[in-house]
Amino acid sequence: MRRLASLLRFLVPVGLVAVVLWFVDPRAAWDELRSARIAPLLGALALSQMVIVASALRWADTCTRLGRSIPIREAVSEYYLSSLFNQVLPGGIAGDAVRAWRGRSRGGALPVARGVAIERMSGQVAMAAALLAGVALGGVPGTGRLVGAFVAGVIAVLAALVIVLKFGADLRRAWGTGPAILAQALLNLAIVAGLVGGFALCARAVGTGMGLADALVVIPVCLAAMLVPVGIGGLGMREGAAAALWPLAGFAAEAGVAASLLFGGVSLLGAMPGLVVLVHRRR
Repeated sequence: MRRLASLLRFLVPVGLVAVVLWFVDPRAAWDELRSARIAPLLGALALSQMVIVASALRWADTCTRLGRSIPIREAVSEYYLSSLFNQVLPGGIAGDAVRAWRGRSRGGALPVARGVAIERMSGQVAMAAALLAGVALGGVPGTGRLVGAFVAGVIAVLAALVIVLKFGADLRRAWGTGPAILAQALLNLAIVAGLVGGFALCARAVGTGMGLADALVVIPVCLAAMLVPVGIGGLGMREGAAAALWPLAGFAAEAGVAASLLFGGVSLLGAMPGLVVLVHRRR
C-alpha cells in the first residue's frame, strides 16, 4: 500500500498536467515554452533567491522571539534545503517538516517547529492581503475578481484561525512589539513581491505583459493552488489554475500553462543550492 501511495503521488501531478494540456492546445503551449526569453527568466531566478533569503530571515526572527536563536547563515542554509525538499517531495510541505525536525539536533526543537508553522502561516496571510489589494485595484474584472476575493478570504481566515487558536501565546511573543511587527511586515512584503514578481517575469518570458493589478489577483490564486497537498511541488494544480485564470485576464490559457511550468522550473533551479547544504551536512 505504501508503494502504491508513493507511486500515486508521483503519477497524480503528471496526470494533472496531462489533463490541463488536454483542455488547451499542447502544441501552442510547447511553442510558448520554446520561445521563452532568457532575460526575464534570469530575473525570476534572482527573485527566487531573494524569496528564500527573506523567508529564512523571517523564520530566524520568529524563532529568536520564541526563545531559540538561529544564526543567519544556518537559517539560510536550512531554508535552501527545505525549499529543495518542498520542490521534489510529495505534498509540498515536506521540506518544512524536515526543517522543523532538524531543529531537534540543535536543541530547542519546540520553538523551531512552532517558528516554522507561524512564519509559513504569516506568509499565507500576507499573500491573501496582496490578493485583496489586487481585487481593490480592479484587477481581472468580473468572475476572476470574485474568485480572487473568495480565495483571499478563505486563506486569510484559515491561516489566522490556525495561528491564533494553536499558537496564540507564541504569536504574542513573536509579534507582540512594534519592531517585531515591522520586521515581519517588511520581510513578508519582500517575499510576496519576489513570488509575484518572479511569476510575472516567467509570464513576460512567454510574451504576457500582465499589469500589476491583474498580477496581484491571478498569480496569488495560482500560488494558492499549490497548497493543495496533491503531487509534487504544486505541479499540475498550479498549471490548472493558470489555464483557468489567464483567459479571465485577457491572455491565452496556453501562455498561462507555459508561464506556470517555467515558474516551477525556476523555483526548482533556485533551490538547488540546497544540494550543497545536504552534501555538506552528510559529510
